[in-house]
Amino acid sequence: MTNYRCYDHRIKQMIADTGNPNLFPQLNIPPSTSREWIRKKNFDVVTLPELNYSNDELATQVSQLKDEIEKLKTAQKLVIFTFRIFVFQLQYQRLPKAENKKLLMEAINAAAKQLSLKDCLDAIGLSLARYRNCLKSNSSCELENVTQCPRHHPTKLSNTEIGKIVEYVTSKRFAHFSIASLALNAKRQGDVFASHITWSRVIRKLKLRRPLKRIYPAKPKIGIRASAPNKLWHIDASIIKLQDGTKCFIQAIIDNHSG
Repeated sequence: MTNYRCYDHRIKQMIADTGNPNLFPQLNIPPSTSREWIRKKNFDVVTLPELNYSNDELATQVSQLKDEIEKLKTAQKLVIFTFRIFVFQLQYQRLPKAENKKLLMEAINAAAKQLSLKDCLDAIGLSLARYRNCLKSNSSCELENVTQCPRHHPTKLSNTEIGKIVEYVTSKRFAHFSIASLALNAKRQGDVFASHITWSRVIRKLKLRRPLKRIYPAKPKIGIRASAPNKLWHIDASIIKLQDGTKCFIQAIIDNHSG
């Protein structure tokens, strides 16, 4: 299998104009190929005008572009330095309006076609994390019953999983389970795959109540009563501090039956 040989379009045009198939014998061009070029005469070539410039013209343009680049770099440094002096950095400023965020994202995306995203963010002092956060906040979600789009928050609990958590927490069948046991049981059943910390956060957010009935014993209205003397004795100890700083300890012993 032979490799396909490609020739410069200027060689093709010169052979077609002269009508000489052996104009460049050192290239070993097959005669059938040369005759085909002569027969076609003109060739459609797509090129850039800059490729026809001479070396002097190209050197002049390169020099002018270098000067413009240096001027732009100087102006950029001056703008960034001025912003830092007056403590105006976008990274520490809030953009509460959604329209401003949208305009900023559109400007960054337009500049990213010419520069890299990192260079665009560095030029305005915006971090990559905040840029992604702005993209998420500006993206619209067609779901009406969720506050955050599942496409941007794939690890967020779905409505079905939250419903299962509510069912487990409010069920009398699992009233004796702790929250950690509920989370483990839900994992084993394949209903909800979340930690007990996530369960606690959902319970607090939805203000769920466990179906527990706490039984309080009746408070006694009558104290201890002795049925005979010398059966129950009560001792009461008191400390009395005198004016000279000494302390006196007094103990009172009372029979419950006599009281």
